[in-house]
Amino acid sequence: MPSNAEPENPAPLPSGIHAGAMMHAGEGPAGPAVRSPISEADITVAPLDFEGAIRSLRSTGVVLLRGAVGRGVIEQVRQATVRAFERLPQVAPTGGPAAKELMRLSMIGPGLTDGFSELTEMARRVVECGVGKPIVELYLGGRLIFDTSTLRFRSHRPSRTLSYVPLHQDAAFTAQDRSWINFWVPLSPCGEVAPGLEIYPLPEPKFFPHVDDPSPGGYPMGFIRDEALASYPHPLAPVEPIFEPGDLLLFDGFCPHRTIERPGMTQTRYSFEFRYSSENSQGPRADGPRQERRTARAQP
Repeated sequence: MPSNAEPENPAPLPSGIHAGAMMHAGEGPAGPAVRSPISEADITVAPLDFEGAIRSLRSTGVVLLRGAVGRGVIEQVRQATVRAFERLPQVAPTGGPAAKELMRLSMIGPGLTDGFSELTEMARRVVECGVGKPIVELYLGGRLIFDTSTLRFRSHRPSRTLSYVPLHQDAAFTAQDRSWINFWVPLSPCGEVAPGLEIYPLPEPKFFPHVDDPSPGGYPMGFIRDEALASYPHPLAPVEPIFEPGDLLLFDGFCPHRTIERPGMTQTRYSFEFRYSSENSQGPRADGPRQERRTARAQP
């Protein structure tokens, strides 16, 4: 589908809920409609189903595209990422405080200059050869901006708690007014043999207050306490996909997510993430959540 095509207008869903995320307890006085938690099946869409992908982003803030990027391209990026992490102990000490912090957290990002430009171009090629970019272009509208300041390559070894990213929403850590979508790209199998990603698709966007203290695992960022999820007006359940190289996860800034590790995971996970923003100042799920975010952060 051409990237400048206009998406079809799908039929409106009740209260913005994904059709696959609803069940009925009965008719009339016997029982009102009950919303069940959104499942992995509800957010999984075939790569060429642009309409389905956009509908999932609109109604849950998340879409999982299986086999969206060629495995050959992904394998090239994985090999380059592994080599970059092997060089990291020699490169980071000369890169200043930012580079040392990235090494401490098993990340490669803009704070490192040696080899990062190569990885940046490889990440851009992954996007250009996949379907994620045209989907987000249709969803957000306007010209897209590849935000290299948000590009991070990660290595997560099992039981390395310092690289365990706690439950959070990216909207809590950005002052950007433009609408944007996160791309999360697994470079190796994860979620079963290696640490994966736990997400909470939200049928209605909501900001959860974040605790400003470092997480229990020591990761230096604010986080959402699990009990805070109980304030959500609909039932929530975590989704923990088993990812394969070539899969692509797109989600907005209000999707709670974190690293997940289970017993029996023995392999290292390699992945990268970045953000595409739009020149448009507003997006389909932007206005209400943005105001809600300001209100929630203002509360003591």
